[in-house]
Amino acid sequence: MRRAASTVETLCIFSDGGTPVRQLVVDRAGQTCGAKPCWKNAGSQGLAYQDKAAFGDGITKMSFGGRPAGKGKASAQGKNEGAEAKMNTVKKDDGHQYKAQKK
Repeated sequence: MRRAASTVETLCIFSDGGTPVRQLVVDRAGQTCGAKPCWKNAGSQGLAYQDKAAFGDGITKMSFGGRPAGKGKASAQGKNEGAEAKMNTVKKDDGHQYKAQKK
């Protein structure tokens, strides 16, 4: 597992047709978000990121953890011009492809 002090993550967003739409980069390794570190080790859950100010390309929360094939978990939340979006309705998660929509 990577240490939070060297963490840089990229969230890739794809259209329904599979075309890349945007990459959002969280490059806040070793920095603090408010009074706490932006990244923390979340134990068996992997790594977690939280930044209410959304300085990392609009991302406010991100977490992920490695698991056996097909069992991995990842989530992200972000802001865009004051509007927060959650992609929380999963349409497909077969271990190779993940699709979710805003609810």
